[in-house]
Amino acid sequence: MRRSLGLTLTLTLTLPGAARAFEPATTHAGIAEQAVLASRLGAILMKGFGRPLGLWEPLRIHLDGERGERIAKRLAKLDAGEGYAPDHGRLPALEWLVAGSVAEEVPGARDRNHYFDPTTGRGLDQGGFLSGLDLRIAGVADRSGSLRGVFTGASFDGNGLASTTWLTDERNDFSLGRFLDARERSAAAATAEEREHALSEALLIAGALLHVVADAADPAHVRDDFRIEYGLQRGPLARFVAARYGRLLVPPPPRPAEPIDHLADAIHNAAGAGLADRTARRFFSSGTLPGSADAPSLPKVAAGDAPSGWVAGEAVKHLARWTRDARGDVTWTIDRTCLEDYAAALLPEATEAALVALEHLFRGELRIEAGTVRNGDLALGAGKVQLLAEDDKGARWVIASRTVAAVGARDTLIDLPATLPSEKLAAVYRGLDLHGEPIVISTEFSTK
Repeated sequence: MRRSLGLTLTLTLTLPGAARAFEPATTHAGIAEQAVLASRLGAILMKGFGRPLGLWEPLRIHLDGERGERIAKRLAKLDAGEGYAPDHGRLPALEWLVAGSVAEEVPGARDRNHYFDPTTGRGLDQGGFLSGLDLRIAGVADRSGSLRGVFTGASFDGNGLASTTWLTDERNDFSLGRFLDARERSAAAATAEEREHALSEALLIAGALLHVVADAADPAHVRDDFRIEYGLQRGPLARFVAARYGRLLVPPPPRPAEPIDHLADAIHNAAGAGLADRTARRFFSSGTLPGSADAPSLPKVAAGDAPSGWVAGEAVKHLARWTRDARGDVTWTIDRTCLEDYAAALLPEATEAALVALEHLFRGELRIEAGTVRNGDLALGAGKVQLLAEDDKGARWVIASRTVAAVGARDTLIDLPATLPSEKLAAVYRGLDLHGEPIVISTEFSTK
């Protein structure tokens, strides 16, 4: 059985150095980069944030407090040679997103919160205190846990929050709420320096959120399979993808992003169209092959009459390989041929889901027309709009604000005052959209 304490010694010997998900420094960096390059973000940075170089605009970051120290330590562990680590707190806008996608898994135990099983609605669930003892012991061996944590239960024990919950959980330094706070400050903070730091932070968090979404393209992450896929097999799909595609060969999204109502919908929705939904019903992981104790009901497969062969699936020609021994017993495996098909099918879906999430984070538009600040094409719910003026030193202050109950597409949000204290203005809306999803939209403009 997958949850047996008999796996303790084996896991202790195999977990050190084992992949725990798609590799952050190659696969996730490539997924984030491809999503950004296919998105509208460059144009948004130029038009909405006044950053003329768009994705290539150099931005600095500085974060205060305990959370800032935690994030700084994560960034310090990134590889400067790969361009992920900030140079004296500075990176181009694009690279802040990529850095966030890598930092989301620093330390690696954060991956425990990247699982979502559509059949149960839960995250990683490998048992309770006793069932997780083998993983806590393995964590001591690979230095991700402590000996004290083995007995207190504080070390990684094979359990975690559902990824859909992790996106918004207050314990997550890179949560959606943190993104929205930084997004608002990037337009409304008093000084240009504060706004630059906030924009860098917003991009960093956006990259981390894309990482969480993209992990739903890993079958083990949507079929509650940690012990076998990563404990015993050392992440064969993740290792294959890292070696075959690296960062630069990760494919771009195959199509433009379709809008979603909520960020978590990129992972799972009621229609079963989220990335986790599609992955779980069409692909196997090492520990959920036919005949295993924890095999879900889908996909349905049957071995042929030959001694060995492959079965095809909905998304791939080679879904699993069967081998029949002399007694007629069938063994199922995911061999290299299957891994090639899995990677070719799943990576484009991962970049597409990341693009969907990124466009959702930066959805909406504000327009300045005929002396008013107007909403774009996205209808909004209750919220507050602020109008700010900026002086020639970059200082901003609020000159008008308004609370609104609902705003239709292209409706007026706030009128410009008859007399303006400055030629440069900014507008920020924070509230909800019509689906009840929190949103921040901003723009800046000149009256010249």
